[in-house]
Amino acid sequence: MVRVPVEGMWAFLVALALGAGAIALWLAIRFDQFAPRGFGRALFHAGLALAIGWLAVPAGIAAVIAAGAGSVVAVFTTAFPALIYMFLAGLWVVKHAQELLLHR
Repeated sequence: MVRVPVEGMWAFLVALALGAGAIALWLAIRFDQFAPRGFGRALFHAGLALAIGWLAVPAGIAAVIAAGAGSVVAVFTTAFPALIYMFLAGLWVVKHAQELLLHR
């Protein structure tokens, strides 16, 4: 097992989150036609994203590692897409909340 310094781990996690956020922002802008059309649906996606991150990601990481892949492969095949979806759902909620507040 390779020991990674704590500073290196935090740098990786920050880079992972920034990358997921950048991809989510690009998806939200580029593919706006696929965004949910209502605030309730956006909230549903946010809840679903949180549930996926809370329940499916740990099980997915464990399954990928049990299949013989490394931990970096497990993170990029399970946690990274879930982070992208979480950020994307958050952007959708903010967008619809802003629309609701501006159209009063």
